[in-house]
Amino acid sequence: MRRLWERGHVSIIVAMLAGPVLGADLRNEPVERTPLNTMTGVVVSKEDGKPLSGVHVVLAHAERAFVSIGNEAEIWAYGPEDKVLFFFSRRNGKSVCEADTDENGRFTLRGFASPNAKHNLVVGHKDQGIAVVRNVVPAAHGDELLRVEIARPTYIEATASPLGRDRSRWQYVRAYENVQGTEPADENIRCNLYGFVTTPNDLAAEAESRDVRLGPLVSGESFRVGEYASIRGYTATVFQTTTRVESGKTVKVSLGSKEGTTLSGAITDTDGRALADVNVTVRPVERDDSDLVIGALTDEKGRYTLAGVPPGKYELGLLRHAVRTAPG
Repeated sequence: MRRLWERGHVSIIVAMLAGPVLGADLRNEPVERTPLNTMTGVVVSKEDGKPLSGVHVVLAHAERAFVSIGNEAEIWAYGPEDKVLFFFSRRNGKSVCEADTDENGRFTLRGFASPNAKHNLVVGHKDQGIAVVRNVVPAAHGDELLRVEIARPTYIEATASPLGRDRSRWQYVRAYENVQGTEPADENIRCNLYGFVTTPNDLAAEAESRDVRLGPLVSGESFRVGEYASIRGYTATVFQTTTRVESGKTVKVSLGSKEGTTLSGAITDTDGRALADVNVTVRPVERDDSDLVIGALTDEKGRYTLAGVPPGKYELGLLRHAVRTAPG
């Protein structure tokens, strides 16, 4: 009897707590629920003003949430969601809201926690392009449609030469940068686009050079573009530079140059043994907007070659995977 009473007592407590949270009224009386915070808008082409359907729309709190933009306009957003009793989602508790535009280019975002706070609005479509609107305050728009314009898509194209199956388990071209716009750069919006040249299962790693296309990108931004390789748990830089992209343009980036000086040498350990897979890099002592890095990987005999190094003073860098020589 005591056990039954305890179970009944717990059930009553849970019902009393869960009822108001889940919107249930134990007295069978109507409950007035808090209205959802809502913002509506329309996405159109900046070129001709036509509405764009199938565009993904993300609203993210400017301080609490993070947005990442990938290749082919993939948008990921991360942010906390307010909870009640640790488990139940608060009705208006989202720091990130997402939607897709309908056939009329319209979208509705619901349930955001802070209508009076600044948000970042990111919209994207793999064929139409990407647009970022900063400092959006949902409460300031009321019932008015927020109009978002997408400029013609922008891309980066690069050609990479495979390093070989035995040299690189993952080789890729990457374009990345914080989205700056008119505000100082921060970490809340990040463009991070990858195009793979070789992968662990790629049987054609010895093939000729491969073209990689990255985009669409946010127009008017500068991106670091480079060729990298993932080897034994670390990332090696083969080449890196910075380029700016403009609306409707496809920027072709050369990952290296045949002009300039060629530097070569060999890397050994303190006992004179050759070290393979060491990332040897040079970068100008006096940095400029290009953020140039020229790199290479040592072969099984520790040899490397850095081609196309422009005249100037450079810092030499060496990077290699860690080798544990003792337990602990």
